[in-house]
Amino acid sequence: MAKDMANRYLSQMAEFSTRKLVSLDSLLPNEPEHITAAKISDLRSKVDSTQKRLRLTKERRARLLRDVEAYEGTGLGEDDRLAMLAILMHRYAKRIPQTGLFSENADPDPSRPLAVDSSVFEASRLHLFHSYGRPYYFGIDDLCDASSENAEQFLRLAAILVEAIATRLIRGRPASLRSDEQDRLLRERAASFIKDWNFPQFDHVRTLVDLIAKQCLAVSLEPNAWIGAGANAYGVLQTEFERINTQEPDLGRTLKYAVAYNAITLVPQYECKNKIWCLLELGGIPKLHYGLTLKRGGFIEGTLSELASYNRNSA
Repeated sequence: MAKDMANRYLSQMAEFSTRKLVSLDSLLPNEPEHITAAKISDLRSKVDSTQKRLRLTKERRARLLRDVEAYEGTGLGEDDRLAMLAILMHRYAKRIPQTGLFSENADPDPSRPLAVDSSVFEASRLHLFHSYGRPYYFGIDDLCDASSENAEQFLRLAAILVEAIATRLIRGRPASLRSDEQDRLLRERAASFIKDWNFPQFDHVRTLVDLIAKQCLAVSLEPNAWIGAGANAYGVLQTEFERINTQEPDLGRTLKYAVAYNAITLVPQYECKNKIWCLLELGGIPKLHYGLTLKRGGFIEGTLSELASYNRNSA
């Protein structure tokens, strides 16, 4: 539906209709831009240091690298391979006994096999974004995901991209926006939205969002990326959340406005680890602003009392 809305939007603008540019999808390429040679050299040095610090053998590193190269994802660049390798090194180190028990050349197998899957790839993308500024948000799918299934929010985000494309057309430049341009514009628009929040309890909502986002980011950037693609939600046991209005009424009021203005989405009855949770998932705008994954499902665990306490102390 969002894509159809975007295409109708383009058809109403002369700059696009006269050139038969009717698909926003085609104007927002989703090919990643890789980091510069200088940054790759720095990343390689860090991976070398990680290998030495974790006392991995050359043979183990080579085996992990072969696993990365066998990953079915296509178009991996040198930066992707190095970032994924670094994650696997840390995971490997977590799954072997203390290295002090072995000789320097020991190469024990991990207690559990290391899987190279989409979660490792997505985690590496997030790490490259925060460590080296590699574009992270681009393509029509990211635009749709960042809109949190809200039509108005989609149009407001799409507008900044469409305006940039229209300017390129007027200046006689290629219409397509590079991934770094898309990323920059979306994040700038998200920061502007949050700065301009002006609704009941917006200051409390901003504080709440900031608390959740910073905790999610810290966990998402753990070297072994144990949470996979990353976290963007705060999980509370469902039974506890159902008592929010009696136990933490102030937090309940703040959360009511956070949900109403798309800063947070509630995901009740979420099953994970044999427990039932209610997730306080950040909206698309905060995800863009704080540089969090758009993939859903990753969350940090907590309690209402902890969140209310953090919120009161930071207000």
